Amino acid sequence: QTLDKHQSTIHRLPFLTRQQQTQLRARQAKWGEAAVRQVVINAATSSYLNGRRGRRVNKSIDWYLQPQHFASVLQGKYRDEEPEHHPRTLEEQRREQAEQRAAQLEQRRLDARRIEEEEHRRREQEYDRRRAEAATPDEIKRILGDKWLLG
Repeated sequence: QTLDKHQSTIHRLPFLTRQQQTQLRARQAKWGEAAVRQVVINAATSSYLNGRRGRRVNKSIDWYLQPQHFASVLQGKYRDEEPEHHPRTLEEQRREQAEQRAAQLEQRRLDARRIEEEEHRRREQEYDRRRAEAATPDEIKRILGDKWLLG
């Protein structure tokens, strides 16, 4: 859940092997459950460990469970200087561009519909104006007198 919350690219595992479970229990026994949670948070928010610094870093769970790496992640060695301003991954950039294109397309559709409605309204007004200006049959009879019958 923490990895998803921070949109981390670290691989999720459906299960742990016996060796990984043993290593995790050893880290938990030495450092405590809160430290394990903090390592997960530090890893999820790290630009380096998530490959947001230009090159892809694939760290397996085995790497995180090694005592020296566990301690370095826990101590904040890979923590970002300014977590709010971390560079986006290529996938995040593509997703953002796709969202921008979709928003632009929707805006164009809305603009086209608005213009179409304005044009329809203008045509109706023009039709009503011409109809109001057009002479009725009675007016034509009055203007032409008996000449209208000759037509």
